[in-house]
Amino acid sequence: MSATINIQSVNCRNASALIEDPSIKVLDVRTPVEFEEKHIAGSKLHPLDQIEKGLSQLSKDDHHLLICLAGKRAQQAAEKLAAAGFEKLTVMEGGVAAWEQAGLPLN
Repeated sequence: MSATINIQSVNCRNASALIEDPSIKVLDVRTPVEFEEKHIAGSKLHPLDQIEKGLSQLSKDDHHLLICLAGKRAQQAAEKLAAAGFEKLTVMEGGVAAWEQAGLPLN
């Protein structure tokens, strides 16, 4: 019997507040090209297609905020992490596109 997966979601304004917390690990699951073009300060690149290979670089004890362009890949990444035993997972709704539309800063 599998455990219930509990993945939270937040809008970009609430995500902005979470990012201010140094204990939150911000994972951008877009491609390297997308990340290089623009990304949220403090986010770390962990492309969706490599997320399972990079599990050893992540701590299950940390709270992870997952970001992509619009939210779909971040949700997929959260599901993969949850299946691997990660419990503190939050997906930013609307992704970098919503962040940019809200006028929040990008690098």
